[in-house]
Amino acid sequence: MENIPIYRSFWKNILFIIASMAFTGVGIFMLDNGMTPYIAWPCIIFFGAGTLLLAFTLMMERIANKPFLLITGESLLMQGGRIHEIPFANVESFTVRRVAGSTMIAINYNEKSASEKMSHAGILGKAARMFNTGITGAQEAFPAEDLNIKPQQLCDLLNDRLAAYRQHT
Repeated sequence: MENIPIYRSFWKNILFIIASMAFTGVGIFMLDNGMTPYIAWPCIIFFGAGTLLLAFTLMMERIANKPFLLITGESLLMQGGRIHEIPFANVESFTVRRVAGSTMIAINYNEKSASEKMSHAGILGKAARMFNTGITGAQEAFPAEDLNIKPQQLCDLLNDRLAAYRQHT
């Protein structure tokens, strides 16, 4: 079965970078015109760092040709600071969820895997998993809006791969 790479949307992320640069510019403008630094500095730091991080991540993804997600025949690989593998053997299904105006793909683990993940998590990990379950209905989810595929299409693709995996095993 052929691997399917999913990349971040180049143009959506360019728009995010431009918007972040604009907010950084507003912070610099506020400082330059003698306005209160209590608002200007956090704006400069937050949006400036966000601009750099997003630009770096997007360029590294394109230069190294490393997709954000890689769907294989046996698992979903998520690229972040490190590669996070989600084996299909541990997954019951994938669902689209709307959370605070964002679209997420919830990873619904089977009972055994869900309880193992919860028992192996530390105090903060358990709290995060309980929080995620309360918000999305699943212990883990990932953002699906700024990708080169629509969230529902991605969810359908993941569930199709999951069904193919189950048929194969």
